[in-house]
Amino acid sequence: MLCTRSEMAVINELQKLDLHFMVVDLGIVKIMQNISNAQIKKLRKTLYNTGFELINYKGNVSIEKI
Repeated sequence: MLCTRSEMAVINELQKLDLHFMVVDLGIVKIMQNISNAQIKKLRKTLYNTGFELINYKGNVSIEKI
């Protein structure tokens, strides 16, 4: 994420999906619960439609602005 506005857009989408999370750093969000593959798929689609992308990194998922 590049700025506070982008961060707020991602936070809004995570809240809509009722996910418990913590913003760790710019571009890094820690999901505080186990989420299913279906939830990951829905999150990926929702973020993509907002202009962001999930990035997999060694089992972790990151969000990157497209």
